[in-house]
Amino acid sequence: MALPALAEPVVLRSPDGGVSVEGELTDFDGQFYRLDTVFGPLTVDAAGVECLGEGCPDTADMAVTLMIGGPEGIVDRLMPELIKTFAENEGLALSSVISAEGHQRFDLSRDGAADAPVAHFLLGEGEAGTGPRVRMTISREPPGAQAGSRRADILALDALVPVVSAEASATMVSRRDLARALSGRITTWAPLTGEDMAVALHLGPVDSGAMREAERQLLAPFGWRLSGDAERHDAPDVLVDAVAGDAYALGITTLSELGATVPLVLTGPCGYPTVASPITLKTEDYPLTKPIYMTAPVLDAPGLAGNFLRFLRSPDAQPVIAFAGFVDQRIARIPFAVQGGRLSNAILASSDEAALVELQRMMEALGTGARLSVTYRFEPGSSRLDAASRSNIGLLADAIARGEFEGEEMVFVGFSDGQGDADVNLRLSRSRAEGILDEVARAAGLPAEAFAVEGFGEAMPIACDEVEWGRSLNRRVEVWVR
Repeated sequence: MALPALAEPVVLRSPDGGVSVEGELTDFDGQFYRLDTVFGPLTVDAAGVECLGEGCPDTADMAVTLMIGGPEGIVDRLMPELIKTFAENEGLALSSVISAEGHQRFDLSRDGAADAPVAHFLLGEGEAGTGPRVRMTISREPPGAQAGSRRADILALDALVPVVSAEASATMVSRRDLARALSGRITTWAPLTGEDMAVALHLGPVDSGAMREAERQLLAPFGWRLSGDAERHDAPDVLVDAVAGDAYALGITTLSELGATVPLVLTGPCGYPTVASPITLKTEDYPLTKPIYMTAPVLDAPGLAGNFLRFLRSPDAQPVIAFAGFVDQRIARIPFAVQGGRLSNAILASSDEAALVELQRMMEALGTGARLSVTYRFEPGSSRLDAASRSNIGLLADAIARGEFEGEEMVFVGFSDGQGDADVNLRLSRSRAEGILDEVARAAGLPAEAFAVEGFGEAMPIACDEVEWGRSLNRRVEVWVR
């Protein structure tokens, strides 16, 4: 159905009738009314008013259009399968067309009514139609301050990874040596593997988000820039193919775009190793983890668009995200028995008898349990949770509400870095765990007493305290079940 003729008089009234405004309706996109009034142009959120008058749009039978923008490598890989699964779940027929500009549009309709779709999903730019319109943006970049009607959620996880060929001798690299190689300060493999062969450096486009992030996270701490002598590739698949075919090549890509390359293990100055994997991304134990954000209306979007946005945050969407090559947000369990590397780090870091006693207490408390992949970390120099951790509040609360941990005791476990007094760190780690517990309990609608809390200070470092990025990984709250 088309909208009625615009520029007709309507009245928008608050639910209690206390406030109303009259004007000529010039546009309605499914979320906002736009009116010409005696006060000038006015935009009103449809969720807070009722529309009165013959000029009001009747949205009941309108096909809503969800306009999805973002990087092609993410939108084109993620969205088609998610839309297909959503249509199946809703019992709708799905058809797709490709515009002359190469943009995809998916039409959802009731069986036998393909000529009367109930929703359109538009990837990229294109004609939005006359019905309600909802805009959703996918981005690798953290969204800035959002307008009151928009919110950002994490859709999936990815990470920057240094990669080599399966034939390469290198298997591990320190962050400093990686930065030296990426900046051109190391031009042969001799300092890394002893082989006097030139490093063939492969990078993405200068203006790509991945390269900007690599420069910010890996090189900026040393005051360096990416080498100007690297071979640049416009497409990620071309980059990884070039690295995979050269035993002396080094590249930077994302975990979702590994191709036939092999990720290098990253180490810090104290030697603690970490490698990108679905588990280390979910726990944020890998320092170069990169969430993929979706920004959409805060308030319920009209019709099937709102259902789709809720579907993206549901357990049903997670296997589809993993199938597309990204890391989903299903909560994983990590048994104590397979955490030998972390325990080894803890033992090596125990410098006195008191530290060993605390380590023994930790093993007694957690030795029969399993760590959950949801972890809570903080923005640098702040007590504010980072973006992934803020998302994890709702993620864990929803799982609790679904009864996923019925019959188990959930324990919020705080850890600190090794800077400062050990007793202060012990109290601080427990205090942080109590704060996260309170937020999750509130979101789950349960009393805080339903959960347990522990603090073990600096007892289990997972990265090097000698550098800030290592300290930020060590300052965390884990969640265990036992």
